[in-house]
Amino acid sequence: MNVEHQRYYELDWLRVLAFFLLILFHAGMAFNTWGWHIKNTEQSEWLTDLMYFPHQWRIPLLYLISGTGIWFSLNSRGIVRFIKERATRLILPLIFGILVVVPPQIYVQRLTEGMTLSYWQFYPRFFDGIYPEGNFSWHHLWFVVYLVASIIVLLPLFSWIRKQNSQGRLNLLYRITCHPYGIHLFAVPIVAADWFLAPIFPPTDQYLIGDWTRFSVLTMILLIGFLFCSNQKYWRVLLDSRRTFLVTGIGLFAIRYLVLFSMVTIPDSGLIHRLYDFINVGSSWMIILAALGYGRRYLTFSNRFLTYCNEAVYPFYILHQTVTLIAVYFLVPLTLHWFTKFALVTVSTVVVTWGIYHYLIRPYNPTRFVFGLKLQKSESKLPKKVCET
Repeated sequence: MNVEHQRYYELDWLRVLAFFLLILFHAGMAFNTWGWHIKNTEQSEWLTDLMYFPHQWRIPLLYLISGTGIWFSLNSRGIVRFIKERATRLILPLIFGILVVVPPQIYVQRLTEGMTLSYWQFYPRFFDGIYPEGNFSWHHLWFVVYLVASIIVLLPLFSWIRKQNSQGRLNLLYRITCHPYGIHLFAVPIVAADWFLAPIFPPTDQYLIGDWTRFSVLTMILLIGFLFCSNQKYWRVLLDSRRTFLVTGIGLFAIRYLVLFSMVTIPDSGLIHRLYDFINVGSSWMIILAALGYGRRYLTFSNRFLTYCNEAVYPFYILHQTVTLIAVYFLVPLTLHWFTKFALVTVSTVVVTWGIYHYLIRPYNPTRFVFGLKLQKSESKLPKKVCET
């Protein structure tokens, strides 16, 4: 059953909620025990544990939602218009973000490391070397870089799937996978990539350069999101089995702590690490399916808030980490409890980013253009009856 003309508002809601989690996540990075650009002296172990849960599935969920968006976009535009639209929406904001939004992040970090240059003296040095040894980086915009690369790799396959779907040649795939158990077959190549590629290409901070494990996994998730929108039956499975997916995902996440304890106390031959990786992937997969199922159950509606946020979320994503790091730079030296600082960083990020979006980006076509938003039509170009209403 083809669903190309139906809009899924639950995906818009989940996208907005996932990006709000991203703001909380980056606001917390200065105060947990993981490495980051600027760190608070006082750091929290329990915040680290709390952040790990959404960290496992937040980015894969956004990637899967991006895959569903590609399905709808291709069906409404065709290949050529799709490429033009994605270039305008993804590549242009990426270039703008790297050249304008990211440099202040590097600058405030270098200030904490003892640099004394003004920003305008520093900016030419932004192009000196690759971060972290040098200064040039795309930082949090890695997500857009990966997404563009994944789309380039998968575009021929997307076109082929659309053709096969329209001719009814994917029925065997649907019969096998449109099932509460069969749907998990999509996770098999993800587990395989995590198991077999990770030893060859271990995780690295040099995003995309040698990071083929993460890139392969996310690319497969993008494809899964695309396939989910090719048949309505997947959404019936997600809706009907949402409770099972949620309980299983949380249960696997709890079991992860037992395996983690075993890794610390028992000499490891490699099997425990494999089991740990399997549980992590399984937990993330189940949580993602549960989020889609509960979204289908409770979020199939739109309102003004969603319409506003759905447009704002991309500029928010591009801008927020710069605002966060500047807030962290000024707040970390203060003698306040880490949670107070975390709250102030979060509020500052939301308020300042919203102010920039609402007053400087949203009303003006030039700024809308560089942030990947659709241009507003001037009243002179609208039909006369519309102007008069």
